[in-house]
Amino acid sequence: MAIRVSFGSGKGSAGCLALFGLPFAGVGVVMAWVMLSTVVTWQSMRSWVEVPAKIEAAELEEDSGSDSTTYRCTARYSYEYGGRGFIGTRVAIGSGSDNIGSYQQDVYSKLVQYRDSGQDFRCFVNPNEPSEAILFRDLRWGMLLFHSVFVVAFGGVGWGLIFGAFWSMRRMRESNRLRNEHPESPWQWNPDWATGVIRSQNMTQMVAAVAFATLWNVITVPISVIVVSQALEPNSERAALLVLIFPAVGLGLAYWAIYTVLQWRKYGSSIFRMAENPGVIGGKLSGVVEVGRKVRPDDGFHVTLNCINRVTTGSGKNRSTREHILWQNDRVMARELTERDPTRTSIPVAFGIPYTCRETDGSDSDNQILWRLEVKAATPGVDYGVRFEVPVFKTKASRSDFVLDEKPLEPYLAEADPVRDAQSLGLRVTPLGSDGVRIEVPAPRNVKLALGTSLFLVIWTGVLVALVEFGAPRVFPIIVGIIEFFLFWHVLDLWVASSRIEARAGTLEFASGWFGGKLQALTANEIASIEPAQDVQVGDKIYYSIKLTTSARKTFVLAKRIGGMHETQALVDMLNKAVRGDQIANS
Repeated sequence: MAIRVSFGSGKGSAGCLALFGLPFAGVGVVMAWVMLSTVVTWQSMRSWVEVPAKIEAAELEEDSGSDSTTYRCTARYSYEYGGRGFIGTRVAIGSGSDNIGSYQQDVYSKLVQYRDSGQDFRCFVNPNEPSEAILFRDLRWGMLLFHSVFVVAFGGVGWGLIFGAFWSMRRMRESNRLRNEHPESPWQWNPDWATGVIRSQNMTQMVAAVAFATLWNVITVPISVIVVSQALEPNSERAALLVLIFPAVGLGLAYWAIYTVLQWRKYGSSIFRMAENPGVIGGKLSGVVEVGRKVRPDDGFHVTLNCINRVTTGSGKNRSTREHILWQNDRVMARELTERDPTRTSIPVAFGIPYTCRETDGSDSDNQILWRLEVKAATPGVDYGVRFEVPVFKTKASRSDFVLDEKPLEPYLAEADPVRDAQSLGLRVTPLGSDGVRIEVPAPRNVKLALGTSLFLVIWTGVLVALVEFGAPRVFPIIVGIIEFFLFWHVLDLWVASSRIEARAGTLEFASGWFGGKLQALTANEIASIEPAQDVQVGDKIYYSIKLTTSARKTFVLAKRIGGMHETQALVDMLNKAVRGDQIANS
């Protein structure tokens, strides 16, 4: 059997990962120490005694770099304590230069006033060591916030890499042990799959969401505050206000993170207990999803199995990963196995997998094949939703003619009703007697998709307007404007395109396009086939179209962006039966 699964390249790569993370972790530790020592110093200075001080000298030092200028206020002052005279030079808790706000300039301006007027200022003296004094003992929250960026960003990345490396080495040892025990069963090399009991990825997703949202906001919010405050000053570059896009994205990430936490608290962890390990190409994937809480869905459990091609391209900062769904099947379970038990939920799962599908393959980390099982349910408040990465392979049991026996599932499946199911997707199906049907796909055919894309268009338009208003280099508005044109065209299609199909014995009439499109008619002899086709992928959802091919090999799209494979197939079956003159069931 060919080896199809890979879990790493060895201890060397994990060790390199840990070494790579050390400098980042070191920066985080150093900055954390700076923050802690600053707070401790501030706390101790709160008990220092205030005495008059004479400002003898004050200077504002500037240090101009390639892209910024930092400032540092220095001073010399005299004061008396306990009948003795002292000279002080400490101005603030922090002694370095910076450009965080206008703190250094403000301090300098105040000290110059007292220096030039000869009036007494004040300083704070350590009663235990009178030679120690300071002019400004206030805690600079902006500076602490700036330092926290390094603590969270560098420290988070560094320690994350280090712990990830040790976790990877531990997992690698376990994988190698399983590989030696089961050399001909690659699905048992993965510790997550070996027992056939697979935990959901929800906790991992929650941790990732919280970590990423925190990291993003800790970095972007302080920087945005600094940039915006400078951009609002007279004669400043207003284009810098575009930085507000980043904290706006941070709000969305924060919402996502909070939702995953609430979902975890409400439902906890779920497991998928496989009936047979692995799922079989040219066979089936079956088992039970077990939840430790009672889930009461509004409209059943929506169970989806996806075969995904995960492709990673580029390198460094240009590295990106996309997921393409190669095959998808879904079903709605109206009932579950433990309805009378108020403490848990058990959702039956069974899918037939075509012999032509690709098996799990992680041998190339840049071009992987993985199988993902998802279960979703709309409930009051936070919805239920889990996903599992499952093993699916070709085995000795694989058959090219395999057909799944649906009978064991029938008591739990939602009753098939093409008319009702189509209506749930926003379509209208009208029976025309016992052997005819009218299918209407009104505009907008998918309100959620249209609204989401329209919102993105509004944001994109705002970016374009800002680029023009703030005088960005011409090439940027041009590129954004070209994308804007195609995006606007797509949004218009989502809102105004509609379809109308009417099939009777021997004939089919249809109109599809903007504002209804042109009405056309075909006879049964002119129609070679009517069949479903994959249309577009939006996130992890595939939308389907109904395509008609004529005897002259001309193709028409009768309807598009229908949000369900089974629903699309049911509509196609109704059209084919009507054109043939057969009686349409469930009409």
